[in-house]
Amino acid sequence: MFNIFKSNKMENLLDALVSVLEAVPENPMIPEWIGIQSRGMKQWITMQTAKNFGVCTNMHFLFPRQMIDQILTSFKPLKDQQNQNEGLNEDLLFWAVMKLIQENRSQKGLSSVENYIKDDETGKKLYQLSLKIAKVFDDYQVYRPHMLLGWQNHQYNETLKDPVAQWQARLWAMIASKNSQNHLAFKANTFLEKFSSKNINYDNLPSRISLFGISALPQLFLQVFEKMSEIIDINLFLLTPSNQFFFDIKSERQMARIAIKEKSGIDPEILYYEMTNPLLSSLGTAGKKFHSCLEAFNYHEPFDDLFLDPINDSDKSNTMLVHLKSDILNLVLRKQVANDRKQGANDRKQGQVDVPVTIGASDTSVCIHACHSPMREAQVLKDLLLNEFQKDFELNPHDIIVMMPDIELYAPFIESVFAFETSLPFLISDRRKRSESEFLDAFLKILALRNARLDKKQVLDLLLSESIAKKFNITTDEIFLIEKMAQDAKILWGRDADHRERFGLPPFEENTWQFGLQRLFMGMAMPENYEELVQD
Repeated sequence: MFNIFKSNKMENLLDALVSVLEAVPENPMIPEWIGIQSRGMKQWITMQTAKNFGVCTNMHFLFPRQMIDQILTSFKPLKDQQNQNEGLNEDLLFWAVMKLIQENRSQKGLSSVENYIKDDETGKKLYQLSLKIAKVFDDYQVYRPHMLLGWQNHQYNETLKDPVAQWQARLWAMIASKNSQNHLAFKANTFLEKFSSKNINYDNLPSRISLFGISALPQLFLQVFEKMSEIIDINLFLLTPSNQFFFDIKSERQMARIAIKEKSGIDPEILYYEMTNPLLSSLGTAGKKFHSCLEAFNYHEPFDDLFLDPINDSDKSNTMLVHLKSDILNLVLRKQVANDRKQGANDRKQGQVDVPVTIGASDTSVCIHACHSPMREAQVLKDLLLNEFQKDFELNPHDIIVMMPDIELYAPFIESVFAFETSLPFLISDRRKRSESEFLDAFLKILALRNARLDKKQVLDLLLSESIAKKFNITTDEIFLIEKMAQDAKILWGRDADHRERFGLPPFEENTWQFGLQRLFMGMAMPENYEELVQD
């Protein structure tokens, strides 16, 4: 059965997940499949589940794409295909695209690609273009599977009026000619057409699948999960901003654009769209589409209303954040109206126009801090957290989640600020593998030097890698000494004169590594207080 649990509070969804997990399956040794959107969500679910059950074990956390691949792998009609376990993912597509471009770049259909890479002597443009095309094709497998199947069968439609789509279609047809049944679009289409409980191998599948904290899913994934719900339980725990029908609401700007497009001079007020909460109508576009898409599927809601109005739930009901969440939940639009209209606390209906509320000057539930750098942002964040810990002694570090747009950009500043001077315990999630593995990062730094200019900063940065410094027994104090010696020797970039000539520059030796090291060695070899000039 396809079950959907909706709530505006993640804690309520977690309680629902715990109630589902309390029902022990027939084979308790089979791991629970939990679909997540980020590794940070995995850690939070693990901690909260352990808090409820006393232990969290035998839970297999997967991304939705990994779940779909596992399900298709267990589909018997696809077992007969060769190499069906090695589907065309982004990595394999990259090598396939690069090879086909190299072999067919002279064809008329790829003339625009040839024009882009014709002066690429180093192969860098070809590499970057192949990487980009592979990512686009991989997205097409998920979001436009029928288009790829059409291209594969040479069934072109109006999309080929676009010249970019023309060479993409030809390139994909060449890829599919060698892997016609080995990509996600074909596998998913076969699964949906030939689905039957007899065609499923249950050995590697769980008795139920739970999807938690996922803001949106492609329609193809939903179709596969809906089919699987006929034989196992599929539980989708969905964080929903409102319990009202908000899928077709429009912002003022969107309504103005519709008015201009439909009929010149039409008043947006007479359009058949409801003016509701502007935050939800303008910022929730992706969520609206996903929730609207869900209504096309046959699903069941096992629990009653899991929504909770923040005004009724919070002790501090007169804060900016509580009113914002409550207005979004009830689709309330606040703006100045006639003076004779009175605000009623119990008269909150969908699309209601309500008067603004007065928030206390001391309210800090929503704050905006303008900082001049990421380092300063981290410092301000730490000060705010320390202040909260002083005000609330029951508040713990694991109760706080900090979100940021680019974790790789902010991670070094978080580490440097939070680890020193009144250190706070913290854990950074959702980082790239290179950031999590110091050995891998050091190895990639060494590889990056192969065709590099060998800038002083780039070379000395190797010594900051713990594995490299440990290999040569270099301490932190010695690293500072080496940096000072390189600066005193006037080293800038380049191995030697010949190395600089490869970059199209005159073969001069000054300020290269060879030049600087010779100065250092000469200084070490000369006796102390030697005043004579040294000549070659």
